[in-house]
Amino acid sequence: ALLDFDTSPFPSILVNYLRLKYDRIILTGTGTAHLAALPVSRRLLGAGRAVCWIDSTHLLGRPDLLTGKALVVATSGSGDEPQIEALMRLCGTADIDPVVVALTDDIGSPLALQADCSVLLRSHTRPGTSTQSFLNMLAAHDLVGSLLLNQDCDDVSLTAGVVAASALPRQLV
Repeated sequence: ALLDFDTSPFPSILVNYLRLKYDRIILTGTGTAHLAALPVSRRLLGAGRAVCWIDSTHLLGRPDLLTGKALVVATSGSGDEPQIEALMRLCGTADIDPVVVALTDDIGSPLALQADCSVLLRSHTRPGTSTQSFLNMLAAHDLVGSLLLNQDCDDVSLTAGVVAASALPRQLV
């Protein structure tokens, strides 16, 4: 699944959205989808970007963060969790209109349909239930972080090769 993500093109409009200037970058999701954003959050903070790493449930209680000058990167394998759907409704209101980039496995989900741009994770699993989903979420966040920082993102191929060649010990299978 990671190899599929690596060899698939991402939407060209993604670059346009990620090159804009934002007051803050909000990385959100629920459960493991939220955790997948932690490494890129630290990377962006280290580069001096204003970043808010916040669970979608808590973000719903902080609409003040969702200004038109914010970039929201919302991650959800299924794209249809209640918190994500509520967040998309909130982001679509007239006085709250941030740019939303969706990272999801379901291009037909409420998250993908209401986002300004969507990146398909291509996990090929039931969303949110596997290591493959998590690895693809990490790779997607790495891509977004690289584009935000105008850096190369060529390490996914190396990682995908290592993961594909690795075998789990029998006790873990």
